[in-house]
Amino acid sequence: MQCRRFRQKWAAFLLWGFVISPALAWADDDWVHEFDDATAAAKQQGKDILIDFSGTDWCLPCQSLWKETLSKHEFIELAAPRFVLLDIDNLAVGAMPKGRKERYEALQKQYGIQAFPTIVLTTADGLPYAATGLVEKINNPREYWQHLEPLFERGQKFKAALATSGGQQGLTSAKSIVDALAEVRPDFVARFYQDKLDQLRKLKPSDETGYLAFLDSRTELLALEWKLHDGFLATYDKWADGQTIKGRWVPAFAPQDVDKIIAKYRLRGAALQEALLVRLFLEIDAGQGPQSLRSLEAIGNVDATLSRFERANFVQISIPSVEEFRRHVGAARLLSNEPLAQLRSIYNILRSNIKCVTPTSCCNHSFTTQLHYLVAGAAYGELLLNSTAHLQNDARAQAIGEGLKDIELYANGSIGRIVCEVMPELVGKEAAKKYLPPRYVNWLDD
Repeated sequence: MQCRRFRQKWAAFLLWGFVISPALAWADDDWVHEFDDATAAAKQQGKDILIDFSGTDWCLPCQSLWKETLSKHEFIELAAPRFVLLDIDNLAVGAMPKGRKERYEALQKQYGIQAFPTIVLTTADGLPYAATGLVEKINNPREYWQHLEPLFERGQKFKAALATSGGQQGLTSAKSIVDALAEVRPDFVARFYQDKLDQLRKLKPSDETGYLAFLDSRTELLALEWKLHDGFLATYDKWADGQTIKGRWVPAFAPQDVDKIIAKYRLRGAALQEALLVRLFLEIDAGQGPQSLRSLEAIGNVDATLSRFERANFVQISIPSVEEFRRHVGAARLLSNEPLAQLRSIYNILRSNIKCVTPTSCCNHSFTTQLHYLVAGAAYGELLLNSTAHLQNDARAQAIGEGLKDIELYANGSIGRIVCEVMPELVGKEAAKKYLPPRYVNWLDD
């Protein structure tokens, strides 16, 4: 499958481990399917709205969340007293009522949805305050509701604080606005609550709470992350169309672009950690091994205790064992004279020692270490090809096989080309199997 598909236009979906599978039957009794119907019912019943953005015809996480949780009577009983349930099956390929597909696409764009499934919690007017998705190790209705309940409670704090900011003046009103918006994801604030931000800037331009500076820094960093991700996808599409990608995948950006944001807003804590992760991505893409290790070391040294404004962030970075992380970074530093081994160590640190705490999803456009794996893996493949270019036939095939041992790379970019094209060209498909580690042999068998 890998060698047949590794140049497909949307092969990126497979990189997250998800496959196309038959659509599941969705129950209509407890879920509404149009946004206007949901807002009307929520206002009438005094409830919030729970929106499920999904793709049930092909998205395995969407199917899993629906089958194990959302469709269950127990979940409906827990959620329905507080939410009107709205199903936006935006990526279904089957027939829909006239105009529904277009309405769904407009809603996806409106809420900035790029990962599936995404669960968005909103007010009765459809103003969002929280989002999540399929959570690892939660596969039953009651546990999933226990995951949602704190998000719902934060939504109630948000609405209460927002209500108190209405007719008051001065510091009390400004404080209420900050108290409200601090409960909401920063990207939702920037997208949906500009009027409240404008009001806050007028009331307290001195920004004693620090919230405006926080939001401005988040907005600028998120904008850069989106541009980087779009640049990555544009290069990925070129590769998927058959072009050979050598050099950088996002050449329009440099690590200094991140440094400017860090310096401008004097980032600290979790915000600094995420910015360093973005800088690390650019350094890996630029082939800057020593600089990448300095960024990794800096990430490990950050006190990432979440501030009150950062609790709503969608992406959070976790280092399960700081001691082990630092030990691996230190060992990688000693490989400065072995670029291939050093890049291999950087890749393994990203895979094993840093976790991005985000819901499991398909085609996740959040800036997580998944992007680092893809770019670092492609860079590793190019370096492996260059470092063995002086060898011929079996000698080169053996060296490449050794280079692929104990490292689990995805089939994008140079890695797919090495396994599916270069190795068979060097020694033939059957002979290539004796040099490749089992994981990559399976690609040839598929």
